Amino acid sequence: MGFSKFKEEGNVLEKREEKERDSFSTTATTSLEELSKKFFQISEDGMAAIEELKSTMEQIAAAADESAGAAEETLATVKEVNNKAHLLTSEGEYVRNVVLDLQKTLKASSERLEESVNGMQDFSRSADKIAQKSREILEASENISSAVELITNLSNKTSLFALNAAIEAARAEDKGRSFTVVASEIRHIAGKSSSYAEGVRGNVKEVQNLIGTLQKEIESVTKEIEDTAIIAKNASSKGLNLINHFVEIAEIVKESLNRIKEVNKEADFLLRGTETISAAAEESASAINEVTSTISQQVNAFKQVEKAALLLTNTVKEGNLERKELLSSIEEVRNSIYSLENSTEQIVEALSQIEQAAEISADDASKNLKVAENGENLMFEVNTFLEDLVKGLRMSKENFQSIMESISRIEEKVREISDLLLRRKSDINSIRLKVKTIQKLCRRIENTIIQITNLAVSGLIEAARIGELGDGFNDVSNDIRDLAVNAEEQLDRAENTIEVLMEKIESILSDIDNLILSLDRERDKLQNLKFELKESEEEIEKSFNVANGLLESAETLKKMVEQSKIAAQQIEEAASISLKNVTESKEAADLILKNTKQMEEIANRLAKLAS
Repeated sequence: MGFSKFKEEGNVLEKREEKERDSFSTTATTSLEELSKKFFQISEDGMAAIEELKSTMEQIAAAADESAGAAEETLATVKEVNNKAHLLTSEGEYVRNVVLDLQKTLKASSERLEESVNGMQDFSRSADKIAQKSREILEASENISSAVELITNLSNKTSLFALNAAIEAARAEDKGRSFTVVASEIRHIAGKSSSYAEGVRGNVKEVQNLIGTLQKEIESVTKEIEDTAIIAKNASSKGLNLINHFVEIAEIVKESLNRIKEVNKEADFLLRGTETISAAAEESASAINEVTSTISQQVNAFKQVEKAALLLTNTVKEGNLERKELLSSIEEVRNSIYSLENSTEQIVEALSQIEQAAEISADDASKNLKVAENGENLMFEVNTFLEDLVKGLRMSKENFQSIMESISRIEEKVREISDLLLRRKSDINSIRLKVKTIQKLCRRIENTIIQITNLAVSGLIEAARIGELGDGFNDVSNDIRDLAVNAEEQLDRAENTIEVLMEKIESILSDIDNLILSLDRERDKLQNLKFELKESEEEIEKSFNVANGLLESAETLKKMVEQSKIAAQQIEEAASISLKNVTESKEAADLILKNTKQMEEIANRLAKLAS
């Protein structure tokens, strides 16, 4: 009986346990089926969110690649901009220094040319003095001609008086024979005097012709000197104008350099900003790689959750539900959920890094865009300045060449004037020889006058010796002596004039020598000036070529700045896309977190139910 009661009680206990198992099984099965459905639904939602996250991350990665590429390209461009800007600054400083040196050179050259103008004025005055002296020589030669004309007339009269003396001698017959000899000698000497006077007249005529030619040539010399002075004056004025032009050019270069220095500062800012963007891009790339890798882990985690949920559901359906196995399955699900939750939190953290990098890129790109736009405006100004610089240097080069040509013309004219004066010096020497010939002829005339005077005195002595028969011869002898005295006076006047004439000729020769010497010195100065200016001309040519190079470099630099602007726009757009996609990615990640929280809650309920 006891055994039967025990057995009955055992049967009741077994039935109660079986009933409890049936009741738990029914409840668990119902809960698990609901859980399974929720798991699958949440899993599907989670997978959809992951796919969306994956899609947005691909867009973020593409934008990041574009941003990194643009940043890398910008870095290279900005570095080149820096190099170009430094080169432009260096070459611009060179041009400015050349222009400043040219101002000094041209100032000195203009002063020298002004000295040449003053020198030409002195040369012109010297030529005027020579012309004046030549006119005085002409006047003196006319005085000689007048004196010689009188001497010739007196010689002719002397010949007539000598003829009268011969008549008087014939009257005196034998007593007048000596008179005949004297009269014949007087006529002979008077004839020689007339011949000498004719020689003087002929030479004077030649002197006058030479002086006339000399006057015209000296006037030509004066005109050439005046023309040369005008050329020198114009060249000096061009030099002064060119100095003012170089002042403007120096100001243009200064403004260009200021703008280039500003571009250089902007380039430095661009460089720093782009380096920041590049660093942010690297950080973003690292975070993107991390998110991409984590997404793969999430996919695996969701698959594990789905697998565990499926296994749990099948276990329940098959009726092989054991608490131990159930708890084990639930633990697997919970572990997968924890893994999924952790990976999602990692994604959220990485997305925050990507967002921060995108914000940095967007901010720096915006700043870079403004800087690039400012740099673009600056480069437009630089190009305008450099175009003006090239035009200015081209004009300067042409004006400088004109000055050089003027100096060459002055030099050539000075040489021609010197040659002309050398030829006129030869004419003056010919005049001097003619005047010396006149001097010799005058001395011969002087001798004839002395001889005639002596013969007249002899005639007076003879007339006194023979008494009344010599009265006529006495009168004639007195007349001849008076004519000789007059002739001697005229001759003295002529000789005095000749002395003055010779002094003026010597003075003209000295003036011409001094003028030629001064012209030669002036030509040497001009040659030295040309040599110095030749170096300056080469510097202008070099500066002109450098300016052209600067303009070309500035054009290249302008394009680079434009490229930097475009790159900044691309980076800004890429950053904007990244920010938008990050927002969407964070929403997807939040959804995944929400799903994992829901799954975690269900798993916790299931664990509570299983225990």
